[in-house]
Amino acid sequence: MVPLTPTELLRAREPRLTGGGRALRCASEAATTIQLEGVLATAEDSLSYMEFSAASAQLQAAGELLACLDEPAPPSLGARLFFLEGVVAQRSGSELMAKQSFRRALFFDPQLQWDEAVSPRARPLFEEVRSSPLVADASLRVVGPASLILDGREVRLEDGVLALPSGTHLLYADGVTITVAVLPGEAPVLVLPASVTDDALAWVATETGRDALGLLISHAGEESAWVTTGAALWHWNGHWEFLGHPDDVLPPRGTPALLATGGAVALAGGAAALAGYARATSSGGEADATNAWVEYEVLASDYERGVRTMRSGKIVAAGGLALAATGAAFYLKPNGAATVAAGPGSLFLTLQW
Repeated sequence: MVPLTPTELLRAREPRLTGGGRALRCASEAATTIQLEGVLATAEDSLSYMEFSAASAQLQAAGELLACLDEPAPPSLGARLFFLEGVVAQRSGSELMAKQSFRRALFFDPQLQWDEAVSPRARPLFEEVRSSPLVADASLRVVGPASLILDGREVRLEDGVLALPSGTHLLYADGVTITVAVLPGEAPVLVLPASVTDDALAWVATETGRDALGLLISHAGEESAWVTTGAALWHWNGHWEFLGHPDDVLPPRGTPALLATGGAVALAGGAAALAGYARATSSGGEADATNAWVEYEVLASDYERGVRTMRSGKIVAAGGLALAATGAAFYLKPNGAATVAAGPGSLFLTLQW
């Protein structure tokens, strides 16, 4: 059995959000900021001519481009897009959508001010939203990166946890842009496989790290796995179980060879013993039946050689059996695995006992 690395385990896996909320990854082709700027400029032109239906469609297209950017979203573009979206929503009679859009604009730029060049009808709603502090009333546990871009700004994760205001946010990490929505009081878990490196096996050394590693294994669709770091062997089966030091659990290197060699030697010795026994039996029977002295001596000599071969074969077979038994003793140790002891940092999805 060949051990896997975390990157091999998670190859081609999509991001996944569990425990509440919603996560969407762009399903279209990657977009650029130049494309976004162009569509946003067109929407502003439509809005300046009071063409609200056209502006709404163009802002929707701009939002789709924003969610598919191949780079972190510039805060200024995100703030402008959702600010204009709020203005259009208010003119369309949807105050709730206008407030949500203004809130997202402030996620990108908490210091955003009202644009005097825009019709002031939506300003009271904007000022109402801006006067409400952005409280981190939700959290998001992110498995994978140590940092990410949240709404255009880099943030560091504290023990993998990100405190953030409830609502819809744009996350970017290692080339992946994801739209995440979380509700107040929720604490969902977001697994980003593209951000996981083979160093993730070292997470098994801490309780928090083991929780994260367990999430990765579950995300890969595996119900059970064994992880060894060279200093400890752990088993994941919905929860972590410490099995001990690999030297105390896994069979030593060479155990399969020991079993194979011992078995081969035992078979060879047994074959030799059987051949010697057959020769001795045949020669002995013929010697008893002959009356010729010369022939009797020849047969007797063959009989002695057969007996010696049989004895030697027995000794060789016994030695081979001893080697095989030694290998089997290591192989069948409690919690032992049918594989060569893994080196530092190995993950097994299946171990045969």
